[in-house]
Amino acid sequence: MVWTAAFAAFWAVSFGVAIAWAEVQHPEFHSFGQLVHFLRGTRFGAGAVFWSPGLLLLAVTARTGAALLVIYWLRGLLPVRTLDEFGFRRPAPGDIAYGVWMGIGIMIVAAAVLAVQDMLVHPKASTWLAIVHFHHGPVAYVLDIIGASVVTPIAEETLFRGLLYAGLVQRTRPFVAAIASGFIFAAFHFNVYGLLGNMVAGTGLAYVYYKRRTLWASCASHAAINFIGFSFLYLGHLVGR
Repeated sequence: MVWTAAFAAFWAVSFGVAIAWAEVQHPEFHSFGQLVHFLRGTRFGAGAVFWSPGLLLLAVTARTGAALLVIYWLRGLLPVRTLDEFGFRRPAPGDIAYGVWMGIGIMIVAAAVLAVQDMLVHPKASTWLAIVHFHHGPVAYVLDIIGASVVTPIAEETLFRGLLYAGLVQRTRPFVAAIASGFIFAAFHFNVYGLLGNMVAGTGLAYVYYKRRTLWASCASHAAINFIGFSFLYLGHLVGR
């Protein structure tokens, strides 16, 4: 129940920011239906904020805050009472370094999976590519890195490893829980083409959490994956201009 409520708040705020952006940018729309139709044509809520790095960071931060607030409000329904018990225990020596190195490894495996996929089916543009296409310059890069490598890992690791995986692992084997939570994590990104790559990443992040018993380690892995991914895309876009 807590995960469902936090997940719903996460996407409700994303949708709200997208609606607000569409209303400001397109005052010619006179009905809610027109706004929704427009957002669906721009990859729903996420696509609507591609054009502005600041707005994208605002959307990411707002939905993260909403999800964390819901978890806090409903904390009485959880079997844990402290941040340590929840998974945010103080990292032991080596936890962060382990997370970063595992993040690099997960990134390599996911990239290899996507490369094989590209050889089998016609490649399609990812959400990251769409963001980089509209964002240019050092300020946009810094804002995107803050959103992708600081804010996003905290939200998604809390939701998918701290709540979802931790709940599943109490009912089934760790390996099965990791794959199941990895699949749900991939589906959450609403990108059919990136499903396999995101599933590899989600399963790998669950493994990091399982091995180190702290969400800070999986946050470090998640941050490394997003930092490397965005940095390479920005560099490639810069070289290709």
